[in-house]
Amino acid sequence: MRLLKRPNYLGLDGPASRLFSIAPDCRLLVMLREPRERAVSAYVHYQRFGFLPAEPVAEGLAKVFAGDYDAQYARAAEVREFGLYAAALTRWSDVFPREQLLVVTFESFKIEPRAVFDRACAFLGVQQGQYPSALFERANEGAYSPDSMAAYQTVNDVFFRYSEGRMTRRLRPSLSPAKLLKGVSALSLARSARQSKSAKPILPHDLAARISDYYAHDLARLEKDWGISFGAPAMAPHEYPERQHG
Repeated sequence: MRLLKRPNYLGLDGPASRLFSIAPDCRLLVMLREPRERAVSAYVHYQRFGFLPAEPVAEGLAKVFAGDYDAQYARAAEVREFGLYAAALTRWSDVFPREQLLVVTFESFKIEPRAVFDRACAFLGVQQGQYPSALFERANEGAYSPDSMAAYQTVNDVFFRYSEGRMTRRLRPSLSPAKLLKGVSALSLARSARQSKSAKPILPHDLAARISDYYAHDLARLEKDWGISFGAPAMAPHEYPERQHG
């Protein structure tokens, strides 16, 4: 068995047809996170890697959802659009039979990790009931400290060169001793700041409402077409509602 983990493939246009041309019988396991929570997490993640500027989350996220960053930062739209799950699943189910997709939610996994893991194992045709220790550990936990974000900005400026629009980045081939020392010091500070369990930011009411409105139609489609609502148990592929058109 070969496994491929690529979270961003769900939101992109090309991967479904390319994957089908290589592995038409593969099984696709999709884990969705509540889209407003995902948007906050994605925004901080993109900041950390230098694809968006470092600034307070509420201010930056408001600009992302207003489209203010789209012209200058090529990946800004991904923060918004990768949470449009119904649209994304439609693209994939237009290529792959729906019985080859299992859709679960991160929220249900947090509540019942063993049950969700067993369902995934059954779907993939592997033995159930064996649980790796990592299943119960938090991985890639978000860091919302302003000190951490500022330090990572320095790290990115020192160690990486970015393409136009900051779509991709590459390590700089060489650094002066002074630059290297600056980068290493900033990286140490960034990692130290990540250890301080800063609280996830609370979005202003008007911004939270704007983000909710952005996803409302897609969430309704997700429940109608896939039987998925956040906090509800995942459905097996054969239980998905008949797809509605129009």
